[in-house]
Amino acid sequence: IFDQPGKLDLKARYTFEDSKAEVEIDYESDATSAEMVASADEKSLKLSRRVGDIMPFIRNAKYSVTVSDKEDNKYEYERVIDEDGTLKASFIVNERAEIEWKDNGWVASASSDLDGIKPTSPDIHVKKE
Repeated sequence: IFDQPGKLDLKARYTFEDSKAEVEIDYESDATSAEMVASADEKSLKLSRRVGDIMPFIRNAKYSVTVSDKEDNKYEYERVIDEDGTLKASFIVNERAEIEWKDNGWVASASSDLDGIKPTSPDIHVKKE
């Protein structure tokens, strides 16, 4: 991923209140981004890829995966459907699934806690903004 022109950021943080040190490394190009956060207590990595360049039939879509040593993996999908429409979905294994579809002033959303991949408390809303 680093063979593309992009921006690389390195951030170091220290919280005096709880003596916590953390390092964040971010890389972003037109199609790819990576974010790594590491401390003595926790490490996470988020990778994202826009796929419109390599799959024209899925224009304006982005897939992301976040892995962590403290939490379950998180998977995300975002897509711009047209000028007024977006679709966003996220899935955290053994925890939660969410989806939101916005189109022409309408918003439809659904979410549920999960037991494995089985929904346990679905919640569905449709509204006009």
